[in-house]
Amino acid sequence: PLHVENTKKLVRQGVFNETQFYRVLDGFVAQGGPLYQSESDAPQIADGALNIPAEFTREVDMGAEFALLTREDGYAAETGFYRGFAVGRDQTGERAWLLHCYGALAMGRSNDIDSGGVALYIVNGTAQRYLDRNTTVFGRVLVGMEHIQHLKRTADFNGPVDIGDANQIIKISVGSDLPESEQLGLQVLDTGSAAFSDLMAARKNRSGEWFVFQHNHMDACGMPIPIRERP
Repeated sequence: PLHVENTKKLVRQGVFNETQFYRVLDGFVAQGGPLYQSESDAPQIADGALNIPAEFTREVDMGAEFALLTREDGYAAETGFYRGFAVGRDQTGERAWLLHCYGALAMGRSNDIDSGGVALYIVNGTAQRYLDRNTTVFGRVLVGMEHIQHLKRTADFNGPVDIGDANQIIKISVGSDLPESEQLGLQVLDTGSAAFSDLMAARKNRSGEWFVFQHNHMDACGMPIPIRERP
C-alpha cells in the first residue's frame, strides 16, 4: 500500500516524466524512471519520498476472497489469487505477497532494502519467481505489454548497448485522475468468483481430444486473469 500511495504522489508531481527505460533486458525486466548520482541531482519533490521502506510481504486476512491454486510451489507454501493478483502465502497463511509474473510492476532497489522509490520495473519475460520477497511488487500491467516488448534492449550477446534517446517515458498519469472520457474502461474477472474457480479447474486439466495427459496442475503465473473492456 505504501508503494502505491507514494508512486501516485510522485507521478502527480511529474517525477517520471521525460525519463527513460534505462535497463531493458530481454526475458527479464524493463526498468525506468529518474536516474541521479547524488542528492543534489535528485528530483525535487514537495510530497512523498524518493526512498521508502520495503514491503516484500504483507500481513493480510484474505478470507474467502483467496482462491487457492496449489500447495505444490517451490517459492511459497501455497499460491492462489486475491483481488485480481497472483499471490503467495507462507505456512501460517497470515503473510502474503504478489508474485513476479509476466507483467508484474515492482520497485528496484540497491542492497539497502529500503532504497526503492523511483526505480519502477516491469517483468517482460517468463516469471522471475526467485525475486519474490526480495523486491516489492505492487501492481501489474493490464493492457499494453506489446509496447514494453518493443523497447530497445540495453544489452545483447556482445554486451551493453547504447540506447541513446530511445525508450523515453514521456509522461505517466494516475488513471483515476484523468477525465472519465480518457480513462480505460476495463473490467477484471473477480478472482474470488465461481467463474474464476471453474477457469482454474479447466486450466489444470485441459479438455479436448488433442490432450492425452491431464496434469491437474497449473503454475500461478501461467494462469490467465481475464480482462475485457467495459460493455
